[in-house]
Amino acid sequence: DTRWSMISLVIMESWQQFGSAMLIYLAAVLSIPRDWYEAAEIDGAGVWNRIRYITLPSIRNLIVLMLILQLIATSQGLQSQLAMLDGGPNNATLTYALLIVKYATTRLDYGVAAALGVLMFLALGGLAVVQYRFQRREGN
Repeated sequence: DTRWSMISLVIMESWQQFGSAMLIYLAAVLSIPRDWYEAAEIDGAGVWNRIRYITLPSIRNLIVLMLILQLIATSQGLQSQLAMLDGGPNNATLTYALLIVKYATTRLDYGVAAALGVLMFLALGGLAVVQYRFQRREGN
């Protein structure tokens, strides 16, 4: 079914990336000094205020970094897409990376595949530059 095929890929890719991302987030949360939470609790801050004013600002840079890394990993997640649906049904799950591989292997049009690969490199490089500038600005 074309309506559910992309949703099934998203669920599968999310579940595949969940473990490593959760370990990184858990390490970041555990690195926040416990004293900050105790001081906020003494001041009368509730759970949601501690999350909003202590946890999220402390791991904000990591959240941005993980967003960029997850976007890059998702754009390169070709094997599972190829094994699961191969772009079908009716090209409903044809992603950009899968399109590049199809141009190179099925159609044997290496020039178009190389051009699409360069465009993908430029887009992902642009995301990396945006993330770097954001982190540099936040550090100042």
